[in-house]
Amino acid sequence: MVCLGAALLLGLTSCGGGPKLYPVEGKISMGNQPIKAGSVTLYPEDPKSESKALPTGMIDNGTFKITTEGKPGAPLGKYKVTVMEGGGAGDPAAMGGAPKAAGLNKYMDSAKTDLKLEVVESPAPGAYDLKLTK
Repeated sequence: MVCLGAALLLGLTSCGGGPKLYPVEGKISMGNQPIKAGSVTLYPEDPKSESKALPTGMIDNGTFKITTEGKPGAPLGKYKVTVMEGGGAGDPAAMGGAPKAAGLNKYMDSAKTDLKLEVVESPAPGAYDLKLTK
């Protein structure tokens, strides 16, 4: 009864909290150098995606782990990937001085990025590694 009431109140279709999530983690680098800090965001290519929230992850010393609405993982599907480098909005110190975004401009906009990733049930090792080019 509580589940039904919560579903009606929040407009959810189930108390499961949305689509099933699958682990997404990998390495991220520009050339041969790991990106030290920043964030990765996944934009569903399918406009009918089950997820209403964008899967995102923080970059930590060249690795990232994606979460969706605070839960580990992302729904199955194909995504365009954006990358923001740095410790946070307006934090050039975390990027080693001057912003390095010049090399990342094409990766910062979901309409321009050429990075793609497909979340699958059983990914091959390294399937989610992201190698950026200048």
